[in-house]
Amino acid sequence: MSQKERYEFGRHQGSWLFGQFLHGEQGAMNVSARIVKSVADLDSKF
Repeated sequence: MSQKERYEFGRHQGSWLFGQFLHGEQGAMNVSARIVKSVADLDSKF
């Protein structure tokens, strides 16, 4: 691979990794929101 191709591959790899991280965070937020929504009292939500 040339230097330019390695740089482009690194950029794509970083973008893919960041996208995977964001999907995981979105899933965690979705689960947290469902748990908070299902609990009745305020102390349990915190």
